[in-house]
Amino acid sequence: MIGYNSSVLTITVDSTVPSVISKYHNVYVKNGNRLTLNALYRYTSGMKNATVNVSSINSTINDAILTLSGGYWINTTIIADRGDTAGFKNLTITAYDNASNINNSVNMTAGIDNTAHR
Repeated sequence: MIGYNSSVLTITVDSTVPSVISKYHNVYVKNGNRLTLNALYRYTSGMKNATVNVSSINSTINDAILTLSGGYWINTTIIADRGDTAGFKNLTITAYDNASNINNSVNMTAGIDNTAHR
């Protein structure tokens, strides 16, 4: 007698990019102070990781890693130290979900204000 094993394999394809919402826009920070990065993600296949490109406001870090805390992805360790140019900078948020979908089309805006008492 030959044994026969039958199983059903179901594959789900997720090609939906994660929905990303920046919690801060047009934020000013004083040169030398910390900037809070805060984003909300609507999960597709669960969030794998998230970063924000902060190279336009920080001279030593290109991409700041966000961590999940209280339902938001945040980072409070970035020091704004590029106060030599005025105006807001676009900081690109990049998010990956567990299906390896990527969203890098959302920005938060931050500006360094050397006269502000913030």
